[in-house]
Amino acid sequence: FSVGRNSDALNRLKPMNQHRRALWDRRFWYIKRRGEQCMYKVLLVDDEPIIVEGLSRSIPWERWNCRVVATANDGTEGKNLIEKERPDIVFMDICMPEMNGLQMIAALNSQFPDLEVSVLTGYRDFEYAKEAIRLGVTRFLLKPSNMDELEEAIECMCANLNLAHFSRVFKPQL
Repeated sequence: FSVGRNSDALNRLKPMNQHRRALWDRRFWYIKRRGEQCMYKVLLVDDEPIIVEGLSRSIPWERWNCRVVATANDGTEGKNLIEKERPDIVFMDICMPEMNGLQMIAALNSQFPDLEVSVLTGYRDFEYAKEAIRLGVTRFLLKPSNMDELEEAIECMCANLNLAHFSRVFKPQL
């Protein structure tokens, strides 16, 4: 369509956008008012038990409406737990016995497209980082990571999940 000085196409478009915005605001207010929040499930996978224990105990998961549902000590166990528990967030190492983290992500990508994954590894090899990015990992963190890096990764993953959740809830009505 053409938009000129005297064209009413622009004027017809403007109220529609205001209407959509009003619908969005009303739905968001309703959900906020009812206190509906998603409780995200977290899975921790690392072959070092001290890392798994440290992550599960030192991070205040409830701050982001998360809870650790399971932990695994190798890639195969992690893959089986992901299929069983269906977590929203996974923190994993790359180099683990039986199946490495990148193989696990590749095997699960098509089955769990909304899964948010952060890699936490001691390997500084650029090829690992490149492959992780290609597989859609949210964050690639190097051990030892400080609490700020971990919290930023959790915040980012939860924001991605919130966005996906709200777009699914509101999309049919817009």
